[in-house]
Amino acid sequence: MMNNTRISFLPTQADLDIIEEWLIAEDMQKPFSGFYCNWKNSILPACRENRIVIILVDDQPIGFQTWLNYERTGIIQIAEIKPGFRKRGYGRILTEALLENLKAQNIVAVKLHCQPPEAEAAWKKLGFKRYPDVEGFSGYNNFEQGRTLYRILPAYANPTKRELSGERIELWAVDSYLSEKHPSMWKWPVKFKNGSRTLIKPIITPSLHKWNISWRTDNVTLKENQVKNFLPDKIDFDTFLIIEELPVI
Repeated sequence: MMNNTRISFLPTQADLDIIEEWLIAEDMQKPFSGFYCNWKNSILPACRENRIVIILVDDQPIGFQTWLNYERTGIIQIAEIKPGFRKRGYGRILTEALLENLKAQNIVAVKLHCQPPEAEAAWKKLGFKRYPDVEGFSGYNNFEQGRTLYRILPAYANPTKRELSGERIELWAVDSYLSEKHPSMWKWPVKFKNGSRTLIKPIITPSLHKWNISWRTDNVTLKENQVKNFLPDKIDFDTFLIIEELPVI
C-alpha cells in the first residue's frame, strides 16, 4: 500500500462529514455527475449497517465503496474516488481491500453495474468480466445503459471445450425443456479431493436458475434438472451457479 494510505471499514463521523463535503462540491460543480444524490437513501444506510469501506491519505478520506451481501454473492453499489485523486491507483487499493474482506466472509462472486458506461475498462483492469453473451443476460451487456460485470473471488474450475469422458458437469444456457435441441455451452471435468466428495476446485459461473444442468459419467446421466432443482442443497445464488461438492449417487 502507498505511504500514508490506509483502509478503514469503520469510518468516523468526521470521515463521513468530509466525504459529504466533497460530494456536495462535486455535485455543485456538475449536478448529478457524482453520488451525492445517493447520500441519504444509499450511502448513510450503508454506513449504519457497516457496508462501507473508505481509503484515507494522510488521514483524510479520499474515496469509498458501499456494497450489499447476499448468501454467497455480493454487489458493489457505489464506488467513488475524490476528484484530484483519480487515476492514481487508489481505486485499485480500495477495491482489492473490499474484495478480500468479502472473500473472508465466504462471498465467492461479486458483481457491479458500470455507471458511467465508460468505467467498464477500469473495472476490467481489476479482473471484472462481462456476463456471457446469451439471451438471458442481454440486459446485463447493454453498453449504453452500463454493463453489469462480475468477478469470482476464490480459485475456481475453468470450463473446457474439449470432449470429456468420465464424470463431468454440463450446463446449457436454455431452460431444461429446450436442452435436447441445443448442445451444452459449458463443461467441467469432476475431480474430487482424496477421500471426499469435495471438488478440488469449485465450479463457479454465471447462470440462471432455469437453465439446464447435467451430471454425467461416460454415457450415463447421473442427474439432470434445472439449476435451481439440481441438488438438495442450494447451488443457485443470485446469477451464479456454485458447486463445491457433489453427493454420492
